[in-house]
Amino acid sequence: MWDGAARAGRYAADKTPEPLLEKAGRAATVARGNRTALLLAGAAVMGFVLVRRSRGRRR
Repeated sequence: MWDGAARAGRYAADKTPEPLLEKAGRAATVARGNRTALLLAGAAVMGFVLVRRSRGRRR
């Protein structure tokens, strides 16, 4: 299974335009640097979604 996933990843990377790969690399670097902030933002979004869903079901 891992071999197939690795092969698919290499194929996708080979077919992706170079500027897009560079932008994705920069975005990944920024995300690694701000991991705590991203986790907090993700938790806030999840909390908001859960509150909205619970309020919608009460009606």
